[in-house]
Amino acid sequence: MTPAGGYIGVQEWNSIGETGSPVTREQPPLVLDRLKALATAPELRAAADAMPVDDRAAAEPDTGPVTLGGSISAMLSRLVPHGVKIVRKSGPDDDGFGYVVLDDGRDASLVQLTSSPG
Repeated sequence: MTPAGGYIGVQEWNSIGETGSPVTREQPPLVLDRLKALATAPELRAAADAMPVDDRAAAEPDTGPVTLGGSISAMLSRLVPHGVKIVRKSGPDDDGFGYVVLDDGRDASLVQLTSSPG
């Protein structure tokens, strides 16, 4: 959490998927010091802090369900740039957590989205 209320998080795995997928490399691409440097990069902090503050955040939180107009993987799939292949994705009932595995012809990458109330 930045002093202005922004949030930056980075994660990596040694496989295409987070859990239960076969290991695709001996070591993660970034060592801990590099992950920390990425998460604390001034450019990311500036981007997080530049996002507008939602005035509704100070109000009583809405604890009702959030709808994305379909599954998370379907929403992520619509955002994939032309020329990038979707090689795997979560199922149609992936409410709250979904993912797509993308391949740009050089390597596969996991893109995931987690949605939680509040």
